[in-house]
Amino acid sequence: MSKLRLEHAHIDCSVLKGHFLTASEAAAQVGLSPSELEMLPGVVQIAGPKGTEAAYPDFQFNHHGGFVPGLREVVSSLDDSIDGPTLCGLLVAPQPEFGGSSVLDWLSSGNSSAAVISFVHSVVD
Repeated sequence: MSKLRLEHAHIDCSVLKGHFLTASEAAAQVGLSPSELEMLPGVVQIAGPKGTEAAYPDFQFNHHGGFVPGLREVVSSLDDSIDGPTLCGLLVAPQPEFGGSSVLDWLSSGNSSAAVISFVHSVVD
């Protein structure tokens, strides 16, 4: 059901683009250990093949360190209801609800996460 709504919302989740970090690199971005990062709720990660390390999309981190404000709240609200690659597509796709901005651009501009949480639940739930 989620996939149908995402397709209806014209969100292409078929190809992941961008830079991905290892657990150690991602943890350094936020001043945590890799094990602390793994336990932190609301962090976007792409599961690696069995026995390999997960990858962390670098779009979720600010250039000066830390996370994009509000993003962890949005991701946590989804309770693992969509897989990592689909979540990435949802976060980076332009959205008419936000004037053509992506969820990440909307949040990075200092806008409230409440509108984003409402939006993502409308296309995922």
